[in-house]
Amino acid sequence: MMKLAMVLATAVEAKNEMVAEGGIGEDINQVLYGWCGGSLSVVSQMTDVVQRQTPYERFMAVSSAVAILRLGWGLDAISMVAEGYVSSNPIDTYDKNLAKEFAIGNRAVNECLTVTHVANDEVSFVSKGYSYDVPRKVIWHEEVFVPGRMMVRNEESMYPLLFHTALKLPYSQPDDEVMWLASDDYYKALVFGLLANGFSTRFFV
Repeated sequence: MMKLAMVLATAVEAKNEMVAEGGIGEDINQVLYGWCGGSLSVVSQMTDVVQRQTPYERFMAVSSAVAILRLGWGLDAISMVAEGYVSSNPIDTYDKNLAKEFAIGNRAVNECLTVTHVANDEVSFVSKGYSYDVPRKVIWHEEVFVPGRMMVRNEESMYPLLFHTALKLPYSQPDDEVMWLASDDYYKALVFGLLANGFSTRFFV
């Protein structure tokens, strides 16, 4: 829960700053957070070019990125922040496309930031809906939290299952002597690989 809370708080702050500077309608690009042993190891944010692509193309970019993150840093948990939609009446909107419901003015549906977190074969979600006020202000709603549960196979589980699969990739800890001699080159190569797949990256060693 602490990881989700930290990631959400960071995303909320970033959203507030973006709207204050750029105006209503500024969205956050997808962001991946990689964790090792309870500590944040790496943060990768999707570039504007990839963010403007189709959902399928973004998914494929994330697929490549999480493989690099897992194999490069040996992650044991992955979180992702993404813009989306949340319903205050999930029964009424069950099986409905929330983006379309929002577009036609369904008052039960709001834009939101959603954090997806996968660790220990479980996925947790937290969504925080928002609306706008003039001139450049975000009005935040209550969080909707879904605690850790086992993986499920449906359309909404595409990203959780992707992260779950990535975390199962075999990781081999680099030799300490090699890392001491070439750690800069090692991490530069990882960051370059992520950038080639559409992600700018910061890491913490």
